Amino acid sequence: MCSDSNKHKGEKQLATIKEVAELAHVSVATVSRVLNGSPSVSPKSTAKVINAIHKLNYAPNLTARNLRRNESRSILVFIPRLSNPYYYSILEGISGTARQLDYSAYICNLEHDPQQEEILLHTIQNRRADGIIFLFCNQDDIWLKKYIGTFPMIFCSEYVESLDAPYVGINNFQAAYDAVQHLIADGHQKIGMITNQNGFISTTQRYQGFCQALNDNNLLFRRDYIVYASTDYSFESGTEAAKKLLTLPDPPTAIFCISDRLALGALSAASELGISIPEQLSVWGFDDLEFVHMFHPHLSTVSQPCYEIGKTAMLHLHQSMTGNASFETHTILPHRLIERESSGVYGGK
Repeated sequence: MCSDSNKHKGEKQLATIKEVAELAHVSVATVSRVLNGSPSVSPKSTAKVINAIHKLNYAPNLTARNLRRNESRSILVFIPRLSNPYYYSILEGISGTARQLDYSAYICNLEHDPQQEEILLHTIQNRRADGIIFLFCNQDDIWLKKYIGTFPMIFCSEYVESLDAPYVGINNFQAAYDAVQHLIADGHQKIGMITNQNGFISTTQRYQGFCQALNDNNLLFRRDYIVYASTDYSFESGTEAAKKLLTLPDPPTAIFCISDRLALGALSAASELGISIPEQLSVWGFDDLEFVHMFHPHLSTVSQPCYEIGKTAMLHLHQSMTGNASFETHTILPHRLIERESSGVYGGK
């Protein structure tokens, strides 16, 4: 849930500046001057206003300046789960850029929340933020269509394919295609994949890129080489998924994983089964998370410019909020293949 997680249904109405003025026995203009820190208000009146603010628990969403401008100088970032380290660098890019633009970024954790639309509607109707960045959405989230164009928002890393909405991310199809092509160039013909069924467009596109690379090289697509891990990309589910692949009668010689955490789980499974990396098995991840350098062998992976993704999303959102949007609907940033110790030329080549 959002850090400001009051229940919207039946919640107590927030105090108004007029009520503060009435309780303090001063004018609304005096309350406004106190909120602005004006030195023209006497200490006695200032004390009365502050006392009334505390008694009424008055907490304006907007400062006096922003009330006049109808701004909150804040943005909301909708995120599926804080436990996934993939989002950390993206959030750093968003929040760092927001600070430079004099905005505050607030994280709204929507993991397992059935009231996503209600939270969004409440945010828009009450002007709790000037814009929204979505770090996730499922392909069936078509309810978002009614809000596209009515409120500044941008999709980051994920988007709904059927909606014409601004998006910042990488070309997930091409990134997966390139990684699998690299494995094929290393002599691998039996390539497995660890993916999941979370409904994200990135997951679908990485699967499509995987399949296209096999097809373009006339390699057999094997259904038993596609294994599904948990939707939270957990290390443990990556381990279990890899064991299913590696204990097949005819196991793959390479595994492409849609996330680094799943790939690290695959390396763990190989170690448990006594399979040598990369002599007997190559493993590729996706994301290039910072902590992968702590594991051995060092993981080969598709690197995403996560900080730049977050930074660009915030810059584009700011353009939308100020009416100066001049960017393409889909902004695609470059990915990189980083080969490390977990992959290499297949010995049977």
